[in-house]
Amino acid sequence: MQNHKITVVCGENEFEIDGVLGGRGDEIIKVLFKDTNDVDAIVSIAQDEKDKIFTLYMFNPLEGIMPLITRIISSGENNVVFRIIEERSLIQRRQYYKIKTNMYTIFDTLVYSKSKKVLINKVHAGKYFKIANGAKIVGVRTYIEPIMIKIKEPLNVRIDDFSGGGLLFISNKKIKIGRIFIYTFHDGNTCFNLKVEILRIKRKNSGDYAYGCRFIGTKRREEEYLCSYVFRKQAENLKR
Repeated sequence: MQNHKITVVCGENEFEIDGVLGGRGDEIIKVLFKDTNDVDAIVSIAQDEKDKIFTLYMFNPLEGIMPLITRIISSGENNVVFRIIEERSLIQRRQYYKIKTNMYTIFDTLVYSKSKKVLINKVHAGKYFKIANGAKIVGVRTYIEPIMIKIKEPLNVRIDDFSGGGLLFISNKKIKIGRIFIYTFHDGNTCFNLKVEILRIKRKNSGDYAYGCRFIGTKRREEEYLCSYVFRKQAENLKR
């Protein structure tokens, strides 16, 4: 069972606490918490008001967001068990594929690809390595080597849409499709670089250009973090 993230929301944004899925049946769901204070806070509110409603936003990176309307039925040292009253419609991944943003950033690095050929020798399990001294040459393999180049005149852009797989940015500069830039993602908690490839371009009425892009070469943990970031923003929009 995967530890899907769950955000517990009480009332009209009284508070929200993050946990992970500890188990689920047809009518009940267990949420695990790192901090026992989180459990105490949830239980305290439930005791103060009988039949208090809690909304659980369960995040599955492969499927989407599942909102659940629940009430508490029991608690442990690091967990709370909720009874599911209503299961709302799944907000599928494609539905929160992008969120509206108004972020400004600078693209100052281009990425080019350079072909590089190396001699190889075959070893056990069919794996290939660069040729070593005395090893028999069995062929040549071509590798693609990325080259980073700083731009003389960095681009100041506005990011209008953002998703776990790409973004849309606005610029007054005309840029070729296929260009790849380095975008530094940061949300106050973490920071990492993403390769952004331009797939399409559209001229806006204002005269600016809108560029639809995808992320390439994204690491698994980075993709999961981006999906989690989009989920958090989507959940915030749902609660407004």
